[in-house]
Amino acid sequence: MNILFILVALVCSIFVVFGVSQAIRSYQARNWERCIGKLLNWDIYNDVGTGEQKTRLMIKAFHYKYVVSGKEYKSETIGFGFPRNSSSSSGQRVLDEILENVPTVTVYYSPDNPQDSVLCVGIKFYHIQKIAMFVLAVIVFLAIAFAPPRGIQAYIINKYAPVAQLDRAPDS
Repeated sequence: MNILFILVALVCSIFVVFGVSQAIRSYQARNWERCIGKLLNWDIYNDVGTGEQKTRLMIKAFHYKYVVSGKEYKSETIGFGFPRNSSSSSGQRVLDEILENVPTVTVYYSPDNPQDSVLCVGIKFYHIQKIAMFVLAVIVFLAIAFAPPRGIQAYIINKYAPVAQLDRAPDS
């Protein structure tokens, strides 16, 4: 039983590492070259939930083009780790900044690989939110895995452990 919680904590740890790497990459992109690009098309809408569900920002399409050294590039990357579906207002604020001068957008591109580009750079709230959520999940699952059995865990152990113990020879 505890191994399952440890495995889930390990999977969540992978997401923590991925989130941190996206935040670092977004931070480093602040120093990339800049140019003016043109937004080609976008399909953004708010999915209004019912009841207790919040409004979710949904991005179905987001395409832009830009020119570096006479060569045209096209991309759809808004930012490293940018949530395409979000109920957070941080994603909406970032999009509002990006779309402020539509159809032109400021494109940050890698000087080493101009095809690698983003519109949003720096560490944003959605990076911190994602990392914190998975760090919390790791802590919770590890706490459950190494805590003394209580609640549902104790119930399962008490219900199934006696059956498993019958198969073993008694200690002398």
